[in-house]
Amino acid sequence: MPGTERWSHTFTRTSRQLEWPNPFSPSGREHDLRSMLEAARRGAQVVRDQRYEIRNLFAKEENVLAELDWSATPAVDTPKYPAGHTLRAHVAMVFRLEGGRIRHITNYDCYEP
Repeated sequence: MPGTERWSHTFTRTSRQLEWPNPFSPSGREHDLRSMLEAARRGAQVVRDQRYEIRNLFAKEENVLAELDWSATPAVDTPKYPAGHTLRAHVAMVFRLEGGRIRHITNYDCYEP
């Protein structure tokens, strides 16, 4: 998928992502690798100026916890946010690795109003 080639090799073929409920996915959702890459591709078309600021990283064996601040600007109007509005979220991501590659991600996204 265009735009994802540079980092898609960091995942195992059976990678999964669990996304807890948030404004873009009110019921939450689970992705396999293909749908993760597709969601990343779609997201890159909808937002611009996407930034991640890592606050903390914790690692033990093949588990990594990342605490970060995320921001982005919608390039188009969305049902909840107009184009140009700066979105901000405080995020915790749990990565489970296998052989140095990402096997599972759990996202906890707390969006600012």
